[in-house]
Amino acid sequence: MKTKDFENKIKEIDERLYIIDNPNNAGISNIMLDGKDVCAIPREEIKETKDPNYYWTFPNGMIAPHNSQEEAHAHIQRVLKLISTDEGKEDFFGE
Repeated sequence: MKTKDFENKIKEIDERLYIIDNPNNAGISNIMLDGKDVCAIPREEIKETKDPNYYWTFPNGMIAPHNSQEEAHAHIQRVLKLISTDEGKEDFFGE
């Protein structure tokens, strides 16, 4: 699925979610919630499930697997659960 199409799906979970291109890494985008980073995802296409052959190589040579749709959903759910409490909101948003 194209990352931009995935953005429409995550907005169904919470309208505050959106995706931006990471300005520091050309192949990475970030899922954001009210201006705070939830997780990194591939910029062009996000796979439905984990694919060990789908990864990003950073400029320093470090390799990291791309998050899948399943993994991104898990990150989103974790953050939404976290911010459901005042303490969690403070932890996530720094308020």
